[in-house]
Amino acid sequence: MITHDDIPSRTCKHCNLASSDLELFCKGKRYKYGRRNLCHVCANKQATAWVHANPEQATANHRAWSLARREKTKQRTKAALDKLDEIRNAKSVGLALETKQRMAAAVKKLNVIRKARREGGNHETG
Repeated sequence: MITHDDIPSRTCKHCNLASSDLELFCKGKRYKYGRRNLCHVCANKQATAWVHANPEQATANHRAWSLARREKTKQRTKAALDKLDEIRNAKSVGLALETKQRMAAAVKKLNVIRKARREGGNHETG
């Protein structure tokens, strides 16, 4: 197991900030100790410069991310609605008190989803 004493200080390759506090450096699972050799400030500057240098690619990347997120939200909403239908169908058979409470919570969640849809918001449940 790696202890705090075993971790040497990291140095930012742009601003030469040297620190043993790994929280100052960006995460990167390919890098030693799980941190990149860029501090957060320099990484943000680098990312901003890339976006300004490549606006078409940045827009395409953002659009792809947005569509993927929208699909994920639709899947979560569909799962919640399916669960609600299942609970409502079980109601006609006769439910125990515990199941009725779960149904009430699901109905409340569904109402939040419906309200968000009416308002045009992007509400995520979970």
